[in-house]
Amino acid sequence: RNAAVQKATGEYVAFLDSDDLWTARKLERQIETLSARSNRRWCYTAFLQVDASVIALPEEAQRPWVPYDGDIFEQVATGRAQIRTPTVLAARELIARAGGFDEGMLSGEDYDLWLRLTLASETAIVDEPLVHVRRHAHSHSSDWQSAFVGRDCSLRKRQRLVDGPRRSLLREERMKNALKLAATHAELGAQGRMLRALWTSLPYSWIYPRWWLSALKTV
Repeated sequence: RNAAVQKATGEYVAFLDSDDLWTARKLERQIETLSARSNRRWCYTAFLQVDASVIALPEEAQRPWVPYDGDIFEQVATGRAQIRTPTVLAARELIARAGGFDEGMLSGEDYDLWLRLTLASETAIVDEPLVHVRRHAHSHSSDWQSAFVGRDCSLRKRQRLVDGPRRSLLREERMKNALKLAATHAELGAQGRMLRALWTSLPYSWIYPRWWLSALKTV
């Protein structure tokens, strides 16, 4: 993706993985939206999760969806803003200024970039399901732990660059992320990895009563 961005010459950049689909008006609607709001330099759309045959997954009928717009740093950091890579369209200059995708990350490099984009520009939402995101047996990495590691890396890096309230928010999200990682290890019977996840999160989590209660429950 970084190599493609470097080769690109257009004003905007959008992403489309090989197993996902855009609807016919996806780019048109996003460019219309950004053109009408000159202070916004990137946007995303609603999406529909489908199976290998492009049929909507049954759980889509119950998936909560909130179209966040504007300054959405908090919503992206906490995961409440549901942004999938094929839904994003951004000014090429903005992506370059934000540093592109972090090539040192094994997972979560898209979340990491969206977090940086929120610090550089407000965002716009096109509240229409203009992207079909495929979910099937081969669409997820077997290295599930890397998603937690990547998210913690993003949160930790941003802590040094934001103000006090946002720094506190990111620290609390790191705590929650560590608890989920430890709980997943516990469910899989990996006691050593569970204890390691709790121990490594202690330096930034010990101030939260929730961490102590959840850690005890997990153990």
